Amino acid sequence: MKTYSKYYIVAGSCVVIITLGVVARWFWPSTSSFPGNNNSTTPQPTAALLPGLNGTLVPAETAERRPSAVGLDNHPDARPTTGLSEADVVYETLAEGGITRFLAIYQTKAPENVGPIRSARVYFNELAAEWGAIYAHVGGNSDALAALKAGSYPGLANADQYFFEPYFHRVKTRPAPHNVHTSIDQLRQLAKDNQWSTQTEAAPWAYQQPSPQDHSNKQTITIPFSTPKYTVSYTYDPVKNVYIRKLGGVAATDNGVAITPTNVLIQFAQSFPTETDTIGSISFNLDRGGKATILSNGVAAKGSWKKVAGRTRFYTDTGTEVTLSPGQTWVEIVPVELATQVTIK
Repeated sequence: MKTYSKYYIVAGSCVVIITLGVVARWFWPSTSSFPGNNNSTTPQPTAALLPGLNGTLVPAETAERRPSAVGLDNHPDARPTTGLSEADVVYETLAEGGITRFLAIYQTKAPENVGPIRSARVYFNELAAEWGAIYAHVGGNSDALAALKAGSYPGLANADQYFFEPYFHRVKTRPAPHNVHTSIDQLRQLAKDNQWSTQTEAAPWAYQQPSPQDHSNKQTITIPFSTPKYTVSYTYDPVKNVYIRKLGGVAATDNGVAITPTNVLIQFAQSFPTETDTIGSISFNLDRGGKATILSNGVAAKGSWKKVAGRTRFYTDTGTEVTLSPGQTWVEIVPVELATQVTIK
């Protein structure tokens, strides 16, 4: 366990943490960086509590824990995917043939069952590497595996089920290949057994507790990735200040628990066909930046995203980094050619 000396500077609603001997990893900036978050009161971190990857205050041991990133199935035969409701951040995007998949990032919670786990893709490699995660997957496309083998992601721990089978298990309720699961504790044990780092070097995004708002309009955003089975929608619930997720027109659940993220970030990215051993594979340019739509605290705002020092950051249309509300965040990576089909009503 690393020991840090921290000072907390509080000015109004702004909290800045200065860590002696290392660059400060935790910060909750001014509410001015996102509409609807003004005049809020931010809980002050203490020596025992720090913001985790979802922006909530958690024990320091949890906040300094290395995240696990798990590539997850979204085929209709694999639904409902297990463990999504307990992830801090979830990415969703196209794989091939109109099928979408997830990459779920876990730090503040440790579900006992996560799956079904599927194969690696280059863009999921890149996203897992942004968080310096223990990256769980079952094999992968040839280009994704070649990049992992070449050591293209030095901050990543490659937890491929093909090489670490004892840390995974198969459930009997689904047929292969939709039946490989793990637990977050198993992945953490895998890291310890292989003497991989168990502490994070990745800071959370900027979070701020929102002030009470009157958002009576139940705004719905719809993302038609491909066929109706893969159409995603989020409807804002002003009472709970969350976004109710639907997939294929059906309420998305995880073992009966509704999936209701606090924030939804729509990241429009350039897609392109890629040559690999899976027919119809595509990839995404996650370096060049682009447009974004930010949903948080009942506000839908146009913005942008760009890669800064190896991390994807989201910005308002004035260029200020977005401040999110603490809680689960979903990132929908949408091909730019589908941008005109995304609707907000």
